[in-house]
Amino acid sequence: MIRKLTILLLLLPCLAHAAETKQNSIELGILSIEQANNLNTWSSNKRIETLASAPQSHSRLLPVVLFDLNLKYGKANFLYLKTPILELESAGIALGTEYQLNKDRGALDVSISFFPFDEAWKNPYLTGVDRQATDVTRFGIKLAWKDMLKTGVDVNLRAETIDVQHDEIGELFDTLRRDGSTYEVSVSYAFTLTQAVRLKPELGFRRGDLDGESNSYDGYTASLMLIYANRRYMLMPRLFYGARDYEETHPLFDDKRDDSSWGAVLMATYFSPFDLKDYFVRGFLGYAETNSNISFFDTEGTFAGLTFGYSF
Repeated sequence: MIRKLTILLLLLPCLAHAAETKQNSIELGILSIEQANNLNTWSSNKRIETLASAPQSHSRLLPVVLFDLNLKYGKANFLYLKTPILELESAGIALGTEYQLNKDRGALDVSISFFPFDEAWKNPYLTGVDRQATDVTRFGIKLAWKDMLKTGVDVNLRAETIDVQHDEIGELFDTLRRDGSTYEVSVSYAFTLTQAVRLKPELGFRRGDLDGESNSYDGYTASLMLIYANRRYMLMPRLFYGARDYEETHPLFDDKRDDSSWGAVLMATYFSPFDLKDYFVRGFLGYAETNSNISFFDTEGTFAGLTFGYSF
């Protein structure tokens, strides 16, 4: 079972453009990942000897399954089931509806999401012995106003609840408890440069309101995506940057955590390969890293993948 498929979510914001056509699609492929993250149960060592060093890198070859299924109702409304476009954290599934408002008001997109593969270390800071994993229950809700008042502006509101089933580190230190909620608001706008080229910047704010003050944070994100599309090709490079400022001093490091992250993704899609109508081939490359004032929380990851899909 795939657990904490973090890097895969780097490419999902790029797939938003495909969903605008309201076609159904299913996509299968392979993904090569190399990642270092001390908090991730599959990309870090089960046993660590010290908290003073940065995480070691781990490689994996994983299957990719992506889908976007839509059912029309009314004149221009849709129910959908798909892989959600969320944070760069884990693989999930979203069920929702997109409802067209009255003329010149845009559309509302409302969905709920769940993340069946989430897990965490019971105590990620345990040294000298094997760390044990535990399941994480996480649900989310999203409300988006697309093309608000026909201005081209998209506004997204998201909220999630997090429950770590066996939070051993939270039992030892109240300020490190990991249960709680996160809230996020983001605004984006698509500039049409030519008939084939669009530029889409996005700004966001995220609040982590967790039971442990040392894990609670305020975060900011910014991204820029270029979309080039014609009848046979689509190219979508994306750059993003983020920062998080945590509330209280971490009791094990005697310092307040401060993170900054950045990354780049390139996705290329070729439609109707070998003249196969309704099929497509997609390739992608990506890199992301997080730099923290506490080296234990540094992360780095690269990925490359290839998928074969069908639209209907």
